[in-house]
Amino acid sequence: MTRLLAVLITMGFCFSLNAQNPYEKLLGKKKKSNITFYKDEAGTQSITKISSGDNVFYAKVPLNKKDFKMPFGKLFGYANFNFIERSAEVQDIKNGHSVSDEKIYYELEEISSTIAELAGSQSEIMVKFKLDNDINFESNVEDVVENGSKVYPLTVWIGKEDEPLGYGVIDWDLSDGGEAYAAAGLASRADYTFKGGDGVVDPEFKALVKADIERRMNIKIYQIAHGERVPYTRNLTFYRRNQFGMTYKDLEDGKCYTGGLSAFEVGDQRTGPYIYENDGTISQGDQIPCDRVDK
Repeated sequence: MTRLLAVLITMGFCFSLNAQNPYEKLLGKKKKSNITFYKDEAGTQSITKISSGDNVFYAKVPLNKKDFKMPFGKLFGYANFNFIERSAEVQDIKNGHSVSDEKIYYELEEISSTIAELAGSQSEIMVKFKLDNDINFESNVEDVVENGSKVYPLTVWIGKEDEPLGYGVIDWDLSDGGEAYAAAGLASRADYTFKGGDGVVDPEFKALVKADIERRMNIKIYQIAHGERVPYTRNLTFYRRNQFGMTYKDLEDGKCYTGGLSAFEVGDQRTGPYIYENDGTISQGDQIPCDRVDK
């Protein structure tokens, strides 16, 4: 009877562990928040939302020196770090039946001492987030608001995502569709000057590609520079890849941009002749004021 009881208890324990798995999956990436958000570095104004167009906020992270003591401190892996890692992400963006995450920001900042030394002298640290430091910030915002202009929860980590020093979620107001950020980015490029030059001198080819791209992509190219021409071989066919930098106006939305252009030539021999098959493609860079595209 005692052995039977032990077996039943063991089976019940195993079942309870298995029963937890679906619930743990539902919890997903959620963790217990331990940081407080502020508008200012002095910590005089706490916030629960990042307003439209704001790109800077602060997170206060508690430090307990016991957490960094080896070998039993729960965060002892950070003890000798002399940098602070921070990231921000919009999670679980729903688009129809699909769900995705969009990384908004990542930065690694070196500090003057180790984290264990910091924890030994102070009980908390204030960490600055400047979202638009991320080189892809504007395009990341666009990717988020493609799924709706609204207030999104922004998940914030300080340290590693799987075992962070600090973790929290703050509302991020994108109800304007990201327009405030786009306007700020455009204003920051008010003095943009095109600095590209021709590394490859082939004016006839450049004119041919320019006319083709303008016609097919419905754009007007202003400055254009033929930067490189790289030959290569694929399946006994010879190619040359041409790269261009440019400024242009999108004739559909009326806005002006920096951009890149790739155009390929094909030939039967390594020495040519090469033929452009009107299959060039463009990549959009930053929006710039239209009075800069012809400067």
